[in-house]
Amino acid sequence: MSKPFFTRTALCLSIAGALAATGCGGSDGDEDSGAQGPGAPNADATVTPQAVTLNWDSVNGASYYRVSHDPDGSSGYSDISGELQATEFKAPLAAHLNNWADGRYLVEACNSNGCSASSDIYLEDQAIDAIGYLKAGSAQQKATFGFAMATSADGSTLAVGAPRFDIAEDAGTNSGAVFIFTAGDSGWQLSHTLENPAPDMGTDDLFGYSLAMSDDGATLAIGAPYEDSAGSGDADDNSTVDSGAVYIYQAGANSWQQQARLKASNAETQDFFGVRVALSADGSRLAASAPYEDSNASGVNGDQDDNSVDLAGAVYLFEQTGDNWSQQAYIKPSVPSWYDSPCFDPRPPGIECYSTTPSRFGYALAFADNGNMLAVGSPGDNSSSGGINGDAEDFKARSSGAVQILRYSDAGWAHTDFIKAAIPGINDEFGLSLSLSGDGTRLAVGAPYEDGAESGLEADASIIGEADSGAAYVFTYDGSWQQQQYLKAEENDEDNLFGWQVLLSGDGDILVAGTPRDDSDAIAIGDDWDNNLAPSAGAAYVYQLNGDSWALGNYLKASNTDANDTFGRTLALSRDGQTLAVTASGEDGNGTGVDGDSSTNSVIDSGAVYLY
Repeated sequence: MSKPFFTRTALCLSIAGALAATGCGGSDGDEDSGAQGPGAPNADATVTPQAVTLNWDSVNGASYYRVSHDPDGSSGYSDISGELQATEFKAPLAAHLNNWADGRYLVEACNSNGCSASSDIYLEDQAIDAIGYLKAGSAQQKATFGFAMATSADGSTLAVGAPRFDIAEDAGTNSGAVFIFTAGDSGWQLSHTLENPAPDMGTDDLFGYSLAMSDDGATLAIGAPYEDSAGSGDADDNSTVDSGAVYIYQAGANSWQQQARLKASNAETQDFFGVRVALSADGSRLAASAPYEDSNASGVNGDQDDNSVDLAGAVYLFEQTGDNWSQQAYIKPSVPSWYDSPCFDPRPPGIECYSTTPSRFGYALAFADNGNMLAVGSPGDNSSSGGINGDAEDFKARSSGAVQILRYSDAGWAHTDFIKAAIPGINDEFGLSLSLSGDGTRLAVGAPYEDGAESGLEADASIIGEADSGAAYVFTYDGSWQQQQYLKAEENDEDNLFGWQVLLSGDGDILVAGTPRDDSDAIAIGDDWDNNLAPSAGAAYVYQLNGDSWALGNYLKASNTDANDTFGRTLALSRDGQTLAVTASGEDGNGTGVDGDSSTNSVIDSGAVYLY
């Protein structure tokens, strides 16, 4: 790609204030007019995961050096290094946010008579080198490493679930494990492996199916929704098949220790408690869901013993006091769930029938930072009443989906808002994924089975035509909720499942949306989304908020894209949005640990995580 040419004068004017007069060959008036600044340095850049390192030759006559960055090729250069004596400078690099086509760096050699700049340095050919590659401690078939992830606020601790990983390798137990990766000065390392603590090796428990981590990275919640014990007291009692459990771990100086094993207060067979978990920022409040729980109750702390609606779903709130955890609330949809009620044809003339589905309340969860606001996805909701706080008892849009907002006060938890897409669609499953900004004023929602026909940020939601292409929605709150944005993938194809997971940065200004059935065979970062050469390889889209408008940032792919890897299935994003992890739980590489071999596809569905 050709690069714009900037004259030396234009370049000088673009560099931030300190270069005026004495910088770029200027003079302060007191020097000999014949004095010369140093020559221009010969510089280059090397990209590694999450960093760019600039190197240059020493220049005779230079008193110091300075590195500057222009993020988009038009904003102008800004000093990012200060005055340097060394001939090397390492800068952080968020690969998913970087403008690979137009962003540029330069190095200046300076003395009292001025500065001389290197040629512009572009990184676009090194995008693939910016992607880290993580694997489990051992590569196992169908371990689905990356099925769940959670990160600390600063992005330096990453937990990765592999719910079909076997404690005894290849034993076929599907017991599950969680791998803890930490970042330090020398890069990422696999620091700990948490094995399923169940006394029977946790056969088929799928420990690591869901994860949540506190901001400081010291508290970790792990879901095992296929665990079989009857209650929290006796882990050896496996009489309640697939009732589910959640484990709480605390990080110590050199190890992680189990602090608690939690069960639902009405644990029953195949409720799958622990399918989703969420923690407040300080780690003292836990939400854990059982989307297949069967009570027909509604609201907060209703009848837990009713079992009349299969897959109605429930959410359980727990509080930590000291080292102990206790259940605080039992939360159901604001109105009772509908039954699974199909329509049968032929019907008598003039008889309308609207089929319905159970709510599956709790299929997605997110706290605002303080833990006093909770968003709950209910992808089976049937209301056709679009927008905010419409008729929750309407049942004319089967599985259109909804999100319900609850807030905590001295009086306890209460439902406050019922949120739907502006145009609900049958079987869209709006609410299958969701994310809240830290202050709870911005909400992103995925509807991966939405059928919109148009693509991009200007798509019209009323035009239908691509089944299960998927969509994402952004809502804002300023005393009431409003839908701000409807998003579609740039390559809007049938069965792509765009919005399978959505994540917001802490300030709500960065949005990432996974599309695990994207079919492009592109590699790394770019815009080659318009081919279908690698079915279900997967992708992720990064958006950034500019003022009141969202703009597409980057289209992300794996560094070793392959069909059926389902890259984009799960995401983890640091609070500042600078660290992003994307999983491909269907990836088949035989590597282990950090930056292992990614070229061999010999271990089916072992799974991988990619760092940006």
